[in-house]
Amino acid sequence: MAEQEVQHRTELYNLHREKFGEYLPLIRKQDVSGFIKRKPLWLTRPLGNTGLWIAILVFFGSRGALQAMRYPALVRATFKPATAPR
Repeated sequence: MAEQEVQHRTELYNLHREKFGEYLPLIRKQDVSGFIKRKPLWLTRPLGNTGLWIAILVFFGSRGALQAMRYPALVRATFKPATAPR
């Protein structure tokens, strides 16, 4: 898969070189049309105690989701099915 990605990237570079030459311009997000420059929500106003509660809720929510994804594998590893003696 990695070789295929390298080959695809090389083909794209070669195509660009054929059309525009050796120079690869630097494109920033500000240069893209339709880009809206604004501050992030957490920088617009101080969140104070509300920000702490949001951080705690995000932490516990993501922790719970990750544990829920991992739980079936932990159960399988802990409680392996018993084999009947012959």
